[in-house]
Amino acid sequence: MHSAAISSPASRSISDAAREPGPRLTARLLGRTYRLCSTRGQGDVALEDIARETGTDVDRLLFWYDDVDTMLRLAVDREIRAMRARLGRISVGGSVRAAILEHARICAGLFASDAYGRLCYMVVRDTGRHKWIKAKHSALLDSVKRHLSCLVAAAGTASGTPIALRASGANKFVGRLQREIALPLLLPRQKRLTAAELRSAGDAAAQEVFQGLYAVDNVTEFLRRVAIPDRGPDPGGMGRIPPGRPGSVRPGAHPSAMA
Repeated sequence: MHSAAISSPASRSISDAAREPGPRLTARLLGRTYRLCSTRGQGDVALEDIARETGTDVDRLLFWYDDVDTMLRLAVDREIRAMRARLGRISVGGSVRAAILEHARICAGLFASDAYGRLCYMVVRDTGRHKWIKAKHSALLDSVKRHLSCLVAAAGTASGTPIALRASGANKFVGRLQREIALPLLLPRQKRLTAAELRSAGDAAAQEVFQGLYAVDNVTEFLRRVAIPDRGPDPGGMGRIPPGRPGSVRPGAHPSAMA
């Protein structure tokens, strides 16, 4: 005799809730969480608000995420991954200048994006309550700087002239984009930059990069010239300076005995 197991509505409800949300539902839930929390503040958003906005049962959200703070952390991570993805892969096909200009314009678009603007707003407004948001934002800026430095090195290698970017150049690049694009949007009644203005801001930031470049071969040659093998005791513990230059010391003499 064939028999079929019949589950109760309660058991089916528990089974449905136990299933993890699919990619599309996850994107909708976390996307709405990001918008709500960046607009109102995480303290003013409840699971019921997210459930209502997304047409999801509160019990499911409670089972999947436990609380709004967990959802916000996941939402911020998701948005930052998307921002990093906008930087693209490091691929150089033209000149060094062209590669830097193109990358600067991409970064300008990133700093002008709604997602980045909302992140900045949460950093300014919510850092006192959620210090992790500031840490996430700082890590994103570090990623932009590292990506830029790697791009510069790759562009120099492709052109046959090894170059590198000073840390100050990367800092000025990011600082200028924030100052001219992102931070003004935190003020009331500020209009977003037009496409032409955004392009111009990116080009201006690229100038900070050009001024921070240096040829690696020059540094290598300098280090080769000053790295003189030790030929005896150095009582002062100071490195030797090649003879024939201002401030040089006689072979074997104490560094204080300068000519």
